[in-house]
Amino acid sequence: MRSIRLLCLFFGGFLLTAAVFAQAWLPSHVLRTPLSVDNTTRLSGTAESILFAGTQPVKVLSRTQVIPGLSTDSTAAWGSWSCVTIATPGSPDCPRSTDSRWTLVNASADTYASSRTSGEGIANSAELPRGIAPATGLVNKFPFEAQKTDYPYWDDTLGSAATARYDHTTKLDGLTTYVYTMTVPTTPVEISPGTAGTYANTTTFYVEPLTGAIINQVTDLRTTLSDGSTALAMKISFTPDQIASGVADGKHNRFLIILVLRVAPITLGLLGLAFLAGGFVLTVRARRSQPDLTAAPKAPKAPRAKPRLPLRGAHA
Repeated sequence: MRSIRLLCLFFGGFLLTAAVFAQAWLPSHVLRTPLSVDNTTRLSGTAESILFAGTQPVKVLSRTQVIPGLSTDSTAAWGSWSCVTIATPGSPDCPRSTDSRWTLVNASADTYASSRTSGEGIANSAELPRGIAPATGLVNKFPFEAQKTDYPYWDDTLGSAATARYDHTTKLDGLTTYVYTMTVPTTPVEISPGTAGTYANTTTFYVEPLTGAIINQVTDLRTTLSDGSTALAMKISFTPDQIASGVADGKHNRFLIILVLRVAPITLGLLGLAFLAGGFVLTVRARRSQPDLTAAPKAPKAPRAKPRLPLRGAHA
């Protein structure tokens, strides 16, 4: 019995310590961007440009990847590539610009760095690896445990962050998302090196708040040359398959985070308290069952006198 009591007290203390440790240590290690991220995102919609006649259906391929060799414990270095192609039967995601069979509307590449916890870009060039440009605001996701508030979000064309304002909460296939809208009014920009023009953009983000992942993104942008002609105007959003994949990943990742950060510490704490309670009960019982050696010995009870029966034939 003594060994059982000691085991209960030991496991109780151990589990309570593990619960406190999990609550204090795990969030800073779980709620940060992994260095293994390599995401491919597909969008579709329509576009118009001086490069082709009329409004055309387009598909967009965007790839975002952490660069492990340039990343650190606190900073994630990113490489991003995107291609906009007129969607025709058999067209590749990113054709060569010299291939006359397909129309590559736009192709771009960028590098940047962000905090692995807040998701905000690193603006101080002294803190950046060589070849990484500074950026401000959120760069490719919202923060973990996103709030119903406004966030600055980096815009490559603008060259600065614009405000993504919280609008409302909605569900995508059962997954709760916060909806943020970023509006860039018509602004003078350099559309390409040496080419001046204007730029306007309205983007709506559907964000799973616990992970900060963007489940859908609806963009309506327009770049205009100085003579008023449209360099590029697009209305695009995530494809249905992309949204379905994002919802599935969002539900899975949200479940894992809740399991690790909320369920596990509570379970460990309750088990620890149960073991301690069991050890305490066994200790009390053990003490009650032991003789009290300090108490004075009790005097022996005098034997009871047997009743004397009257003699047979005796008279009062």
